[in-house]
Amino acid sequence: AALASAGSVRNSLINTWRSKSVQEAVEVLSQPDIEVMNQSDKEDLLPRLHDLNKNVIEIFTNDLSKKQRQAEEAVRRAEEDSLRAQEADHKAALDVLDAKFARAEAAKLEAAREEDYGRAKALKEEAELLKKSRAEKIASFESHASQRRQVDWPANVKLDAEVMLAG
Repeated sequence: AALASAGSVRNSLINTWRSKSVQEAVEVLSQPDIEVMNQSDKEDLLPRLHDLNKNVIEIFTNDLSKKQRQAEEAVRRAEEDSLRAQEADHKAALDVLDAKFARAEAAKLEAAREEDYGRAKALKEEAELLKKSRAEKIASFESHASQRRQVDWPANVKLDAEVMLAG
């Protein structure tokens, strides 16, 4: 019979119930003109439609909450990865500054040994600029790190930042 109806029974059922609330469905189905094989089934099962509705809502709500938690976790991981990348960039920049400072200090000592005091003075100024630049870089990183600490970062990320600052 379903095949012979070419979907019209299906469409009729969908159109009948699509816009009905559970309460409206119970009211319609509980009318005496709705016949069933076993009246006790009708009396027992109609009130259970409310439970079915609650269960469906709970399933969808739980699924939505799970997806939201997964999305929040993905964002948190991406933020952690970004922080670690920033820390690595900062450490690399400090390493470059430290190497330049060490090179300038060594060159300054060499110039002083050779009694090239003009060059030694210029190298001393360069070393002081590098030292100042390093201090500014650290201050900038500390400022960003303190802002990140105000966000609830996991303990291991906070520890990495504090180790980076101490270095």
